[in-house]
Amino acid sequence: ARPSTALPAKPAPGLPWTEPLSGSCLVRATDHANQAPEGFARNDYSRRQAMNADNSLLLVSSMNGYWHVYDTAIYTHVGQLPGLAGDAEPQWSATEPNILYYLPNKGLGMKVLELDVRTGLSRTIGDLGARLKAKWPGASAAWTKSEGSPSADGRYWCFMVDDAGWGSVGVVTWDRVTDTLLGSLDTHGDRPDHVSMSPSGNHCVVSG
Repeated sequence: ARPSTALPAKPAPGLPWTEPLSGSCLVRATDHANQAPEGFARNDYSRRQAMNADNSLLLVSSMNGYWHVYDTAIYTHVGQLPGLAGDAEPQWSATEPNILYYLPNKGLGMKVLELDVRTGLSRTIGDLGARLKAKWPGASAAWTKSEGSPSADGRYWCFMVDDAGWGSVGVVTWDRVTDTLLGSLDTHGDRPDHVSMSPSGNHCVVSG
């Protein structure tokens, strides 16, 4: 007899259950019907690490474009993150559980910011604007187009650089620890679909 493909009723958050087809143990983390945010609460993308450094917090995106965190010990909504909206590309610190790195929406302004989720305070840790404009005078945005991630240790970042009309001018690698630009590539208008850093930090991966 073929196994049933009927889905079980949704379990309560935090209760482990066995998925019938694979036998995998799963735990439901969010419940947007009864907790904030409304609409949906989900991991944004496979290159966006969901859990923080000590697995105590879960990062989710919501239907209205804002970003939220959940407590993974009791599976409850902690709150909406201040300052992050849309394509902010948040990434957890690899070592500091309360630190998130993020960009202005769509990389406009060419900055990298750091948010302490305990205090809600942000600070700029990389202001790339003047340096990128010196190389490409029309530079306006530096981002991965929401599909990239830094190296596994969070040190090296690859950004695609666009002008005000979203035309491509180049690709650049940034070192978060030293706040230096390590290398660049002129794209001559050939815009990548997205960019990302390899987990090792040795390569900027340009997908186009």
